[in-house]
Amino acid sequence: MRRRIRANGHADDHVDTHRAFATTWEEIVKDRDMESLEAILEPQVVFRSPAVFTPYVGRETVVPLLANIIEVVPDLSYSGRYFEDDGRVILQFDGHTEFKGKTVEVNGIDIFTLSDEGTVQELVVMLRPYRAMEAVMTTMGRRLAANLGWRQKLGMAVRSSLGLRVDPR
Repeated sequence: MRRRIRANGHADDHVDTHRAFATTWEEIVKDRDMESLEAILEPQVVFRSPAVFTPYVGRETVVPLLANIIEVVPDLSYSGRYFEDDGRVILQFDGHTEFKGKTVEVNGIDIFTLSDEGTVQELVVMLRPYRAMEAVMTTMGRRLAANLGWRQKLGMAVRSSLGLRVDPR
């Protein structure tokens, strides 16, 4: 089921577009609707993760990352909405994840930069507290590494042993 953002049609009124986007995004996350997630992202979307310095670029790279995040924080829900005139939407989220046998509370914000059509050009995620960041980073790293082929894993191991940057992308 692919969702569409509906606004009131006023070119200069971003508030309705922002609200429609926020509602659509929240439904996509709640329903784990990957088809709609892919459709709401620009082809060259930029995802700035709190875990790495280099942004992830491109829908084909970003969708699997977001899909994994939704699984790592299974009760992810949004508790606040903030709309900016410059095309940004900020959504505050809360949830929990399991780490080292304990439940860890996760809080943060998603900062979206939208195109004129209401699709995501850039997504910046900020996460707190530190324990939540550690839990999400570690779990995501394991999940992503599990999906790599043996050649990619070998390359990562060699780069790591040489002290070079290891990036599972």
